[in-house]
Amino acid sequence: MCQLVYTSVTPNEISTKDLSSLLEKSRKYNTECGITGVLLYKNNKFLQVLEGDKNNVMSLFENIKKDVRHTDITVISLDPTSTRVFNCWSMGLGIAVEDEDMLKDPMCFSLVTIIPFRIQTLFASSYLTNILIKFLDIPTN
Repeated sequence: MCQLVYTSVTPNEISTKDLSSLLEKSRKYNTECGITGVLLYKNNKFLQVLEGDKNNVMSLFENIKKDVRHTDITVISLDPTSTRVFNCWSMGLGIAVEDEDMLKDPMCFSLVTIIPFRIQTLFASSYLTNILIKFLDIPTN
């Protein structure tokens, strides 16, 4: 099993309707392939964590790299792991907008209201917590 963390940029802003559609398709695919993770979206940037069988994760990542919604893809880490951080999430979503309908989903959370100590409860790994704090530009002092 492995964990892949990457960032990417989208050339155009993605609407909450498009994010919702992306989330629905991702959850279906990920459930079928045994992949778990989270997708964060803020200011036309994505940060995604994917966990699962290495072949399945890498196959999905190859498809992501071909998706025109993603440019400037940067792999932050690709590591073997024996445990999942997001074992209950076929795909969680963190968004930087306050969309009441999307936030009703138990696997969605707001990046607008998140604060550092709450990040640590969402991301049990200190490594992932540090990546998220940097991605969100949260002051640490």
